[in-house]
Amino acid sequence: MFRRVKWQPEFKKEWNWLELEGIISYLQRMFKEHYRIRDIEDKFGFPYTSTGMYAEIANTNCEFEIEPGIQLRYFAIHDNGNRPEYPLPIAVGWDDNENEYFYMIKED
Repeated sequence: MFRRVKWQPEFKKEWNWLELEGIISYLQRMFKEHYRIRDIEDKFGFPYTSTGMYAEIANTNCEFEIEPGIQLRYFAIHDNGNRPEYPLPIAVGWDDNENEYFYMIKED
């Protein structure tokens, strides 16, 4: 479901209600299809937070490995300047040393 990217995403600082609901709905569909998770908000928490530098929905409830040794920390929206009508959710994972890794969601 995840494909690591080598480029540094630029994240949106704030999300509007439609972006938040759209990303949650999209992730719900993807996690149900790939991992049989029925309710991602119950599983992960996903509270919305804006730090001023970027906005995110965070995994506050469980450990979930994106790939071996990399834990899912949060999702943010790449500020897709060329196509702002198509927000691109990016998964952010950390290793044990809190190094960040970025992942696009791939649809199989």
